[in-house]
Amino acid sequence: MDLANCLKFIRLPGGIAYFDHPGYGDIFARQSDVDQMLGVLMISTAILAYGFAQFRITAINSKGIVLALITSCFIAAYPIVDGTGTRVTQNAMIYFGMMSICSSVVLVIYFQRFHNGVVKRVFTEGWRICLVGGSASFIAYAIVLWACLSAPIALVSSLRETSVLFAVGLGTICLGERLTIFKICLTLVILAGIIFLRLG
Repeated sequence: MDLANCLKFIRLPGGIAYFDHPGYGDIFARQSDVDQMLGVLMISTAILAYGFAQFRITAINSKGIVLALITSCFIAAYPIVDGTGTRVTQNAMIYFGMMSICSSVVLVIYFQRFHNGVVKRVFTEGWRICLVGGSASFIAYAIVLWACLSAPIALVSSLRETSVLFAVGLGTICLGERLTIFKICLTLVILAGIIFLRLG
């Protein structure tokens, strides 16, 4: 399974989570809400269609699919939890910073107990990658949480799932993956969905 396939399959529920947002039953109250719902539908449908297409053209390991689906459930849930926490604190950096510190403590304890030596190798052999990658990841998600202070959490989550577009581009340019007509069409549908979200 190539890079774009993995991300599309795993991250699908992030966009569909829009419909779990409280009050979505009143979505037709304003035209802007209709545009937003159409945008989310287009993005989610495109990603879902791509995921199903892989069953027909790729021999995907069933265990990998199950693990990806389990991961996708967490991905659909944690933006709502983190977005709510950010709104309670009214500060994305404070919330995410404290959460990162707590997560780091738990992970260090876990690795020291079950994978002794990993933490030491991170600081001695992989500190450059850890510093650059960790900083980029922290800043990216802090921006997502900051956006939740100004826009609906589910809408931010849905728009975030368009990261699969970058996966398609990186997979094609850096990994030599084929850019098929099907991928191009799905990319255009996702872009159209983004436009509808912007109109809303």
